[in-house]
Amino acid sequence: MKESAQELARAYGWAMMKQDSCFSRVDEKLARQLLDLALDSGARLALEIRRQHGMVSAQELCCRLDIAVEQAKLVLPGRLIRAVYTNQPLEIKVNQDCLPVLAEQVGQLLELQQGRQAMAPVTMAVAARADAEAVTMAAAAPAPAPAAPTPAASAPVPLEALIMEMILAHELFHYYERQDPARNPQTARELVQVQGQGLGKRQWQWLKRRIRLRSLSEVAAHSFAQCFLLLPFFPGQLDIHVPQEQVLEDFRRQPAML
Repeated sequence: MKESAQELARAYGWAMMKQDSCFSRVDEKLARQLLDLALDSGARLALEIRRQHGMVSAQELCCRLDIAVEQAKLVLPGRLIRAVYTNQPLEIKVNQDCLPVLAEQVGQLLELQQGRQAMAPVTMAVAARADAEAVTMAAAAPAPAPAAPTPAASAPVPLEALIMEMILAHELFHYYERQDPARNPQTARELVQVQGQGLGKRQWQWLKRRIRLRSLSEVAAHSFAQCFLLLPFFPGQLDIHVPQEQVLEDFRRQPAML
């Protein structure tokens, strides 16, 4: 059975949720509802931002919002960090070491979808514009002191410009999410009612507890990036390192939502 883009997004979003430490404590029917809400939230926000700002690149949007963008080495043992967004200072730090890795992964995804021609024209135009903006800003900056060339040094390729757009778009969702938490109540700030065992005053008893499914924020951010850039794939696919057939099988075998 041929999977649709929507089913792939839901399947990979589901796989992301299952990695959440609190996932097992949430009713499956509710979890699926929250998954769809998160995907819809990201897509709706992307459309809203497009209506407000037009076909700007994520990099240009960061400039309009006074969000500083910096490339740096970000290290966390056992994990490849792509970027970090902070509210104070208002900044997105992109891990420069992850760009070649993601470029290779995205290249493989696009090959599976009949090559780069599968990219939506608007996506490539936005990526090209972002690349041109980066060149313009670099030309306007003071000339750095000459450095000895190294074999590893190379100019950014267009695909890496697209990767940068994907990362910035993802982090821009977190910016909007923090600026207006009520905009996306079903994401990281959603308080999910679950059953948990707690110690009462006299004896053990069942109490209702509230938990946060932080993975929903990431699902929504990926949905935002996909819609904002008109990507032909769900960026969350880059977070799940198992075969696509296995992801789909796991999602499809879950009981259908009533």
